[in-house]
Amino acid sequence: MRRRLTLAAATAAMTAALLAGCAANPYPAETADALQQKVLTVSQTIAAGDLAAARTQLDELQASIDAAHDDDRLTADRHDDIATAIALVRADLEATLAQQAQQAAEAEAARIEQETALREQEEAQRQQEEAQRQQQENDDDDEKGKPEGPEKPEKPEKPEKGD
Repeated sequence: MRRRLTLAAATAAMTAALLAGCAANPYPAETADALQQKVLTVSQTIAAGDLAAARTQLDELQASIDAAHDDDRLTADRHDDIATAIALVRADLEATLAQQAQQAAEAEAARIEQETALREQEEAQRQQEEAQRQQQENDDDDEKGKPEGPEKPEKPEKPEKGD
């Protein structure tokens, strides 16, 4: 949540940098419109949570401002302001993507650990059942080896009187 707010703030800064250029140092309307549309697209993509696509769109926006600067449709100062804002958004975007990757890795590790524990529990259960089965077989074998009927206890030998 915090990262999303940071991304939103950075995107707002990028938009402000772009719009400030429109008012302070006019450049061709079609250039302004095209760049504003790209910033809007990046903002909407970030808001939708598609951060990988937003990264690609930032690359496209950077290429657009570079081309506009090279064609003298964007002053060096305006280019630098927008490029700085793009870099800020990119840094926040990369940090958010790294955090998401870390969370995904942790979730996967927890899932694997849980599956391992379940397999170990199932194996322990299987071994316990096998031990019980073997014990039952041993008990059955012991019962088969006993003579039928009650056993008569052996009489103890009587000591001889001379001893």
